[in-house]
Amino acid sequence: MSNTLFSSVAIVIPARWGSTRFPGKLLHPLGGRPLIQHVWERCSLARSISRIIIAVDDERLATVAKEFGAEVVMTSLKHQSGTDRVAEVADLLKKQSPASYPSHFINVQGDEPLIEPELIDRLAQAMLEDPSIEMITAATPFEDISHQEIVQSATQQTMECNQTTAAQSDHFIQVFPPQEGKSERVSHRNDPNIVKVVVGSLGNALYFSRSALPYHRDSHDPESAVTPLLHLGIYGFQYETLKKFVQFSPSPLERCEKLEQLRALEYGIPIRVLITNHRALGVDTPEDARRIEGVYFNHHCGAIVTS
Repeated sequence: MSNTLFSSVAIVIPARWGSTRFPGKLLHPLGGRPLIQHVWERCSLARSISRIIIAVDDERLATVAKEFGAEVVMTSLKHQSGTDRVAEVADLLKKQSPASYPSHFINVQGDEPLIEPELIDRLAQAMLEDPSIEMITAATPFEDISHQEIVQSATQQTMECNQTTAAQSDHFIQVFPPQEGKSERVSHRNDPNIVKVVVGSLGNALYFSRSALPYHRDSHDPESAVTPLLHLGIYGFQYETLKKFVQFSPSPLERCEKLEQLRALEYGIPIRVLITNHRALGVDTPEDARRIEGVYFNHHCGAIVTS
């Protein structure tokens, strides 16, 4: 991490124990270390961040996070979303340092062990260069990609960080075979665990959904097709936008889809969408964890190898 270039950007990783689909998932071991530690280590590789805080709601998470060296803040059990948890931390930092609290916050989901540090840096830079951006997130073209390709993408970034040689790369990347009976591809455009987003001409989100977006009525006409975008679990906010966000009650669409970003759209907060080629495997269910169970991270720079 460096605090020389973007000293006004902090990361908060909201860490909730009571996941409905996968309770305690943030402590699920991947390569011998808990899932949340992998996320924290990936965030630590970002150059644009002056501070990383894990916002927990359970002592079990706090204990483990402190053991691997993270800064931890205990937050309320009553929060409706991760962004509400981030806002609590932001308020705490302002109270602690009224003259030097971060002007921007990045919310990195605690179940994204392959989040790319470069993506974090791009979001931070976009917010600081364009003051009109109140909130920003990221999405990637929804292509059918394999688990191995996702692992290779994250590994390539790590190799560049480490200046790893091509010969050494053979030790980092190996074939990641799919589970028996499971497809190697991870398209699942109708999978409700995979969030889709449509973006307008100004680069702002029009809608997010767990359903397939958009519906292509005239499928026989390829010229009318729109490339679907897969939403990535990362958000950036101005501090003042965070304050505004938490003043609103959870919105009808947010409660329906269980997507916190819809609260922002329903209450008129524009969300800029950064399009990236970044690929990630989030962990929403035990099946997701099994898919990347063999992925290991090198201690020094997040390098990924397989068992």
